[in-house]
Amino acid sequence: MIICIEKMKDHEGLNLPDAVLELDLTTIRKHANLTFVFYKSFCHLILPETKSQNTRTIAELLIASNEVSARMVSPIKKQKLQLSICAESMTIHDHETGSTMCITEYINAGLPPRVSIRLGLGFQPVFLFTVDGTQYVTNTKMLVFSFFKQCERYLKSKTYDPQLHEKIVWLGHAARNQVLERELRDMTNIVADLQRLEEVKTLATEGESC
Repeated sequence: MIICIEKMKDHEGLNLPDAVLELDLTTIRKHANLTFVFYKSFCHLILPETKSQNTRTIAELLIASNEVSARMVSPIKKQKLQLSICAESMTIHDHETGSTMCITEYINAGLPPRVSIRLGLGFQPVFLFTVDGTQYVTNTKMLVFSFFKQCERYLKSKTYDPQLHEKIVWLGHAARNQVLERELRDMTNIVADLQRLEEVKTLATEGESC
């Protein structure tokens, strides 16, 4: 399959040329499909140590993916394009059907039946989410895990960092709100961790005022 990734930017926000990739669909695991490849390639935890991965282009994520064999090919193969992905608008255009949709809509609609059972994946619908100006393909599971991971590590450090503190608190509120909105449930363990963070801030600021 030939696909084109358009309107990409590098990690500094500079424009990149379009990338034409050839995907070997025979390398996709049993019971999976291209939509599953996109899901596994694009949806990751949002952590400081994975920032370089999270700011990779869509083309780089597909080439690095363990779910499909992908390689860059000459732009001349655009004549055989089947899919185009616009990194700027996060949309996918199907050249066979003429349809265009958001990449998250494409993933949510196209995963193979019974994906959780056959592929050992607790799938939850994905959506676009912006952190520090970067747009991510994520879901509530990834957001919640990202918050708990960062919060646990921060609290264990026993060091108050005002900037990092506020970022983690923001992520906790965001994760809680997304779960409330999308799953109609409140995560009391997130609330508890947010309270612990508030106590850390109170103790630190009280100490500074003494």
